[in-house]
Amino acid sequence: MADAPPPAVTVIVPTFNREAYIAETLDSVLPQLRPGDDVLVVDDGSTDGTPALIGSGVGSGRWPLRYLRQENAGKSVALNRALAEVADDRLVWIVDDDDVAMAGALERMRRPLEEDAEPGFTFGHYDYLVREGGDWVTRPTPVFDHPDEPLHLSLLRRCFIHQPGMLVRRRCYAAVGPFDTALRRSQDYDMILRLSRAFRGLEVPGPLFHQRQHEGQRGAGEAAVAAEDRARAWMRYDALIFERVHADYPFDEFRAMVRPRGHAEGADLDVAARIARAGVMARKAQWGHAANDVASAAALLPDRPSRRLTPAELWDLSEVFGWAGHGLISLDDARPFFHALARLPRRERVRALRAVSARLPQRLRTALRRKRRDEAMLVLRAAALAGRSLLARRPRAPYE
Repeated sequence: MADAPPPAVTVIVPTFNREAYIAETLDSVLPQLRPGDDVLVVDDGSTDGTPALIGSGVGSGRWPLRYLRQENAGKSVALNRALAEVADDRLVWIVDDDDVAMAGALERMRRPLEEDAEPGFTFGHYDYLVREGGDWVTRPTPVFDHPDEPLHLSLLRRCFIHQPGMLVRRRCYAAVGPFDTALRRSQDYDMILRLSRAFRGLEVPGPLFHQRQHEGQRGAGEAAVAAEDRARAWMRYDALIFERVHADYPFDEFRAMVRPRGHAEGADLDVAARIARAGVMARKAQWGHAANDVASAAALLPDRPSRRLTPAELWDLSEVFGWAGHGLISLDDARPFFHALARLPRRERVRALRAVSARLPQRLRTALRRKRRDEAMLVLRAAALAGRSLLARRPRAPYE
């Protein structure tokens, strides 16, 4: 019997008021298609010239695509509607309406999935497309430096993959369920976490798309968010995701994710898993959960004086105030976390607080260089909290 033909690709482009950018997006995608592939644009109720622009492109034959339009309901609703149009045997490439795919990106992502039927998706790097002197220019992004550990654990710390840099089997979307319509922001991150938790991904070397950085509003309708408010909006919706992560992930799942570091079973592995989860939760401003994990880890250490925090565990803590975390934004709620760090034996407390503070000098220099006075003050407040915890007498009772 002849081999089955390779799966075809459906490109989904959700759009909302992107008249200025979507033409470049579509022109970057369409030349990459093979026969049998298709493009589906879902317009989430645009009020600018997007409908007319798409209509003229379709009518002239410039853009051979399907165009669906709905009342403004949010990106999640638009993506779920589009996925309902795609057969389970296809591959899905979701491309944001303001980004630009690099030539050959689709072929680079699809080839590994044609050669190996087991992985659920491929993923890769991107760079920035920024406005300088009236022109759009590309700049490298420094955020794709994920460590040698399970992909899902790295993604729990920060979302360094984006959907224009992913090609996913449609059956994987069916398995993990629809986009969460309660999330008007961070719905992509939520879906990427679900996919990476359930399926193996293959990394494609090199950048795949240009992520446009601009000051336009993000989000749909009443959930639209101005550029300067993005960080707080992401924090609010990420909090919903990570409350669910903490509630739904069995602790054994975190133990499994850190087991490749070489810990034996038992208390050593429990300390490692709790420190890893604490780092994840603190980055997402889930300070109470992070504090409880640090306190639980601290309770395991006094009776085992030979047990030191490992380089990997210190690295977990060093990510708390790293780039793209929410820790500084929610610093008023961070005191329980620092109080829990004071529960560690003195020697390990010093090492842990050094690790937590490791990113602060660079963040202070960056804030001062960019004249962001408020951010600089937050960095100094974080350093002061760390200093007070370093000098504190070890509490007699565990943090509750």
